Amino acid sequence: MSLIVKAIVRHNKLTHGSFYVKGQYSIVTAMMKHIQILLIIVMLLVAAPLRASDPQNRVAHAQATQDQDRAYKATKAAGLLPYSLIRKVAEDKIGGKIISQKLVRTNTDNWIYQLRIRKKDGRVVFAVINAKNGEILTVK
Repeated sequence: MSLIVKAIVRHNKLTHGSFYVKGQYSIVTAMMKHIQILLIIVMLLVAAPLRASDPQNRVAHAQATQDQDRAYKATKAAGLLPYSLIRKVAEDKIGGKIISQKLVRTNTDNWIYQLRIRKKDGRVVFAVINAKNGEILTVK
């Protein structure tokens, strides 16, 4: 018999046979806990690659990559200011921390950054900044 089977048989004898002493913590019990932990780890290791290869995850990643590529190409082609500069302008002039941003093309072929900013007093304001020159257009 294998070591695991022997351990299970011994465990059954200790817990269900005449040798069981209430409150006794045996080596077999410790081994069973180790086996359970090992099985859980194996199941997690098997499940992780399956989750990563999920088609929905691949589509979401591809869309996010395409959005990033589109924004990068637009900033280079249209001569837009980099987001790091826009962030510095917004945080210095409006005050607070940017919690979300979006680069949007307007109908007149202008580009704007739409920003949500949490001010120091906790209020959230919405700001629109011209992406070409960094001018703050509106703050609501």
